[in-house]
Parts: sequence; structure tokens; C-alpha cells
Amino acid sequence: PDKNDLLHAYAAAYSNGSSSYLFFGADRYITNGDAQIGFWFFQSGAAPEGGGWNDVHWDGDILVLSDFTNGGSISTIRVFAWRTDCFGGLSTIDPANCVDPNLEQIAVGNDCTSTAEVDICATVNSVDMPSPWPYQAKKGDPNVFPAGGFYEGGLDITALGLNLGCNTTFLAETRSSQSVDAILKDYVTGTFN
Repeated sequence: PDKNDLLHAYAAAYSNGSSSYLFFGADRYITNGDAQIGFWFFQSGAAPEGGGWNDVHWDGDILVLSDFTNGGSISTIRVFAWRTDCFGGLSTIDPANCVDPNLEQIAVGNDCTSTAEVDICATVNSVDMPSPWPYQAKKGDPNVFPAGGFYEGGLDITALGLNLGCNTTFLAETRSSQSVDAILKDYVTGTFN
């Protein structure tokens, strides 16, 4: 569906010596309806290959999910870590934090436009804005993000107790609804240092 069509995506990691940060963003083809955008940060270099994936998850891979409601605003942003056995008998993870047999919820954030300093946030543009790269929405002028068409966020990896490790690959994805196990609709992959 058009509301789940990603056109571009990016990710970047930074460290100031004592803390590490992860920033990410994407643009969408159209902003109507409810949808979900997610970013996976893989440690294994996972990539699409022949209709599947060459190598998928390692413990500690990071998933960030943001729900779009009412055509483009963000209602929640959640951070998860991949755990091989979240519910397992030998696991030290609190089962209340397991939202899936392999996903531990780490944190919940809010919109970056709030005044509170947070370890995780994301936002979308609230008004039309020029695109720094070639972009064409389904409706509107060329090279202009319509309100809700551009999404970006960031994490303080250190404050959240996460580790990027040898993370080199990201996958931006959209899903059909605001559920962790909703059907994947579109994705864009990339690498970063």
C-alpha cells in the first residue's frame, strides 16, 4: 500500500568516547492512514538474498518501532533487543518485558519535540519542508516532504544499556499495523560504520 512505501532511509552511529548514539530516518510516499515504521540494526551484516535473508539475528540486535496514527503523527516509539530465548527457563530477562519469544522491550520514548530530555525519541515533520535529496510524494510538489512524510529518530545507546557491537547493517521497514508481529510491507537496507 502507498502508506507503507518507503523511498529513502539512512542510519548513522556516533560516539563521544563515553556515550554512543544512533540516529536514523526515512521518507514515505504518502502519509494517510495508520502504519508502523521500524528500524533493525543487525550485528551480523544481515541482508536480503534470493527472497530470504543471508543471516538474520544475533543476541543484542536492536529494533526500533514507531507507530503512525492519524496519517503521520507518532504516538509511541519503542526499543527492543533480540534475545535468543526471551521466555526460556535459563533466561535472566524479566518475562514481563518479553513481547515475543525473541524480543525484549528495553524502553518507550516519545516525540523529540517534547521539552523533556530522553534517551529515545523520534519525530515527523509537522509542515511541508524541502527535501535535501530527490523526492516525489504521491501528491504534492517535487522535492518537498508533505507534513508527516519525513521521519527521524535517535537513541542514546549507552544510557539504554545497549551495545552496537560490530553493527554494520540496518533495515528500515514498514508494517501493516502497530503490532510487533504485523506483516512486513516494505523495506530499505543499508550499511554504516
